[in-house]
Amino acid sequence: MLSAEICADLVSELKKQEERLANFVIEDAEDIADYYDLRKKLDELAADFKDVITHPSYSLPFLKPGRLVKVKHQSLDFGWGAVINVTKLVPPKV
Repeated sequence: MLSAEICADLVSELKKQEERLANFVIEDAEDIADYYDLRKKLDELAADFKDVITHPSYSLPFLKPGRLVKVKHQSLDFGWGAVINVTKLVPPKV
């Protein structure tokens, strides 16, 4: 159990920190918000760019036998490998 003295010290420290937080001012908040929005937009555009360049319709013509490729699947990184053969998978007709 905490003694009354320790509890009083903790309460006074909490009040000091709450007062410090209430008086905290962020300078250039608008600039920071603008930067955050731009960074978010750049990340979205980078993801879109990656989706386009890795789409099979754009990347399959470059998969020729003997070409070196870096193989990744989600968070798994298989490293570098050589293309031996490429076959297009056709969905079965039902």
